[in-house]
Amino acid sequence: MDKLFWGRAKVKNTYAHIFFEKNKTSQDILFSLKYKNNLDVGVYFGKQIGETLKTQEQYLTIDAVIPVPLHPKKKFIRGYNQSEALAKGICSSFLKKLDVKTVKRTRHSESQTKKTRFQRWDNVNDIFKISRTIENYNHILLVDDVITTGSTLESIIVALLKRNPELQISVATLAIAK
Repeated sequence: MDKLFWGRAKVKNTYAHIFFEKNKTSQDILFSLKYKNNLDVGVYFGKQIGETLKTQEQYLTIDAVIPVPLHPKKKFIRGYNQSEALAKGICSSFLKKLDVKTVKRTRHSESQTKKTRFQRWDNVNDIFKISRTIENYNHILLVDDVITTGSTLESIIVALLKRNPELQISVATLAIAK
């Protein structure tokens, strides 16, 4: 996963819990988390991720865990934010602060699922607002459900570093897809 960000965004550490493959169990897990209102799946796997991260020294300096936000309209329609469910699970086993207020999505964007790499970047470019509270952190863990091109995370990372250039950012995701 590190290679996704090389030359694109300054990331300290990356972690993906599983590898996404079509027509495999990983697809069922992600589908259940995102579209079947199965919040418990997110919390369960978040706890597993947290258990792993707390054993790795490079993650111990994390001040807060920040999930990738959904636009309020999408969160209302879905009923929850799957990345936030993962982050809650991570925080429960990793014993770190959950922060759902510092990063906000300001524009409702289309699903990234069927977009090319360029279309994905264009779809999420400049749609995140970062509050001043980010200035209180030295190292954060940014959490997403699945990463493909990294466009959403890159957009958030760019916005975070504009507000706090010294911030160290680590990324954790349930799954990575090609």
